[in-house]
Amino acid sequence: MAAPVLPSLVPSEAAKRLASARRMLARYADSGGTVSRLARDGVARLHGLSAADTQGLTADFPVTRPLPVRSGTVSPVASASPKPSSGKKRDRVSVSALEAQHEGAVRAARAALEEDRWCRDRYKTLLKAEEEVGLAVLLRGGTGDLGRDVPKEEIAGLSRTGERWRAYECLVLHNQRLAWKIARHYEGRGLDGDDLDQHGMFGLLRAARKFDGSKGFKFSTYATWWIKQSISRAIADEGTTIRIPVYIHERVSKVANAERNLLNEGRPRTVDNVAYATGLTFVQVEEVRRISRPTDSLDRIIGDDTALGNLIIGPSRLPGPLVVLLRKELQARVRLALEGLVERERHILIRRTGLDGDEPATLEELGVVFGVTRERIRQVESKAKAKFRGQAIRLGLAPSHRALR
Repeated sequence: MAAPVLPSLVPSEAAKRLASARRMLARYADSGGTVSRLARDGVARLHGLSAADTQGLTADFPVTRPLPVRSGTVSPVASASPKPSSGKKRDRVSVSALEAQHEGAVRAARAALEEDRWCRDRYKTLLKAEEEVGLAVLLRGGTGDLGRDVPKEEIAGLSRTGERWRAYECLVLHNQRLAWKIARHYEGRGLDGDDLDQHGMFGLLRAARKFDGSKGFKFSTYATWWIKQSISRAIADEGTTIRIPVYIHERVSKVANAERNLLNEGRPRTVDNVAYATGLTFVQVEEVRRISRPTDSLDRIIGDDTALGNLIIGPSRLPGPLVVLLRKELQARVRLALEGLVERERHILIRRTGLDGDEPATLEELGVVFGVTRERIRQVESKAKAKFRGQAIRLGLAPSHRALR
């Protein structure tokens, strides 16, 4: 008899995590046995260690200290500190230059609006950066509030023939190819192409309402992020049968990108490699892998009116060899026991019990077949059961103390 294992000799979950953290941290130790603070904190966070366990890691692997700053050296931040402003004169010059720049952009935007009157496919033409700034200025009605977000209610109240609405429409229509192109990168994630295009356009409309031309970047650069966010949120909300929170969906995308990068680098996509690449814990990576399994509807039609559930082969219901052998042996013994009955009794017993594979017949039905009353059929059945009981006991089909019913 094996000796029982003492509870004190069984390592706890905390001890297992600490041992795993030591093994991982040994990979990042240099020749002197020291590790960086970033590596130590990252390994501790991945394994969910407490502050005391993290200090234990520091005892095994000392943390390298940053080099002290020598006396006489100047900090790069201090050396690159900006000079104070020279006064209000420079501010007035910069404001006037900005207004002159916006005036040129407004003229370019109005010229683009005039050209759009005779353009059929406006999405085929790209706008210049100056025209985009001018359209943003016209949308807001002036340069004083260029950084103001235009709410949807204000857009809905604009006149369809006014300059502000035409500027908004021009900014959107000339960039809708950008939304279509970005939407193609999200195909196969649970939404149809039309739905992806629609949500991409929602992001483009929001970008047009929020675009600030005074920041110095192009509208396409700014709109790209709003389009991606709108499509990603739509996939998280509508792309799966069971909705998952947005932050879980972001983790799923992060883990998928990390696994793809590991595959391209020829490295195994283990839990620890994915966790270190994404900054998630082991438990979070395993949870994401479990949640990200694709789902589908068994009622989805495939081909010509064929449901997906009809094409799926479930667990095998075929009996095993032993069951088949026992079933054949039982059938042979039952047939042998029935041969001890006369033909009329055998026929009535088979029809009443359904041994022929059909539904059991009633007394009235058998009375019509044999031309007798139902009471006579019952008497013949009772006599046939008594005979069959004796045959079953003799052939080992039933014990002698159990009545056959």
